[in-house]
Amino acid sequence: MATHYNPSHDNDEVEQAACGTWVGETSDFTGDWRRVTCRKCLRGQDRIMGVAVETEKDIVEQMGSMADYFERALPADAER
Repeated sequence: MATHYNPSHDNDEVEQAACGTWVGETSDFTGDWRRVTCRKCLRGQDRIMGVAVETEKDIVEQMGSMADYFERALPADAER
């Protein structure tokens, strides 16, 4: 069985690999591209990494927005 790329390979609830392949209980995952053997993952590496980068950017943006909200919403004396 091929080893698929999955940056959160410790997640047991993955039903589909990043390449689109449906996976089963015997499927292997890794977050290390050097260990990936799935040809579809390897061919789509640029696309997969592009999606990962965009997801990370979205998370950072949301965290910044949340920090701004709490900074405005909490009274100054709550920090003590």
